[in-house]
Amino acid sequence: YVMDETEIRKARMLGGKLGKKVQSLLPPELSTDKKKATLGCVARLLTLDDLVSGLGEENGRWVFDACRGIEHEEVKSTLKVLT
Repeated sequence: YVMDETEIRKARMLGGKLGKKVQSLLPPELSTDKKKATLGCVARLLTLDDLVSGLGEENGRWVFDACRGIEHEEVKSTLKVLT
């Protein structure tokens, strides 16, 4: 459900050129409407092969995983320890 609410261009790392490229891979009726172009749409409509052929191996795999909620980056703590 969260992915259906998250616009492609609002997701981390997809606000610039990569996000525009991902959006262009969607069907025309979705790619022109930012509100309809969501991570959920990418997950449902584009296969791994579609993403790899349009974005390259590394970026295609990363977008494929990200749209499904899979993140391999280590979690970084934002809390500072007071001594």
